[in-house]
Amino acid sequence: MHDQYVSVDEAANELDVSRATAWKWIKRHGLQTYRFMGERRTFVQRADLARLQEPIPVDFEKKQAAGYAAAC
Repeated sequence: MHDQYVSVDEAANELDVSRATAWKWIKRHGLQTYRFMGERRTFVQRADLARLQEPIPVDFEKKQAAGYAAAC
């Protein structure tokens, strides 16, 4: 179909999460969703999905200040 898009169900499979969690992440991170004529499914862009899979930096000093134990 459209190579630059993936359905929400396919995105959930790629992220190894439930469909409900995929929707939560889409809403939380403000991903744009799309529909195509004649399609009942909802899609997101592959590039946006790839951004969700990128690691994010963790500030260990803030975690320690919040009471989290440091990993050794």
